[in-house]
Amino acid sequence: MGQELRRPLLVAAIVVALLIVLVEVGAHFGVRPNLPDDPVAAAGATPDGARALEEAGDQRDALLQQLRDLDDGSRPPGLAIPDLAWLDGLLLLTMILTGLALLREQAVGRLQGIVMLIASILVIIGALLAAITAFAKLLFMLGLFLATPFGTIAYLVLFGFFDRPAAVSAVGIVLLLKLAFCVLLFLAQQRFAQNKGLVVFLILSLVLTLVVGFLHSFVPLPLVSITDALAGLIVSIVAVIWAIVTLVFAVFAIVQAVR
Repeated sequence: MGQELRRPLLVAAIVVALLIVLVEVGAHFGVRPNLPDDPVAAAGATPDGARALEEAGDQRDALLQQLRDLDDGSRPPGLAIPDLAWLDGLLLLTMILTGLALLREQAVGRLQGIVMLIASILVIIGALLAAITAFAKLLFMLGLFLATPFGTIAYLVLFGFFDRPAAVSAVGIVLLLKLAFCVLLFLAQQRFAQNKGLVVFLILSLVLTLVVGFLHSFVPLPLVSITDALAGLIVSIVAVIWAIVTLVFAVFAIVQAVR
């Protein structure tokens, strides 16, 4: 590449990329609702919940009892942070194949296009399903929240206790790891910065992480589940688009290898 490749730093960058994906996937299990002892009473303590309960009138007690009966303590985890793994998983695979190619592994170079083709197809399918899931949950939660008074109460009980501190912490860790990855990659070989596709990939990944963090932070706590689903939808759509671009380049690489 014209300058000496610092292999230990490249390996360190790939390890950091792996940690990024592991943190994002782990957020599916770590970002759970921070439920109070009595979520129904806590929902009624919020302005929206109190207003909805007041509008419920004589049916208030019956409605609360139904919600308590439905409440089994299970809540959906956050969507947006785990969905980042679709895009960053592609980045991890790209770096592994690039690193092996730079180490003059000719067999890997020949198979690079095929591996990226298969990975792109898998990401397109997975991210597309994730986008559909996020969109369906977003519509469901919006429909509940706007259907006052009963729907609003049900939304607050079922989705109003998103674990924002855990989500913000996870996003902060991911962001720091991504910055560390960029620094290690640049130190490993300065000419990585001249790879326009890789630079765009890194900027896109960083921007999406910031978008997820912003959508987790700027709204009142009862609405974070809605903005989390919106962030998951955005991230999944971008992952599908990028995977399609990667798929096209993989096909070109395979055609060139055959020729």
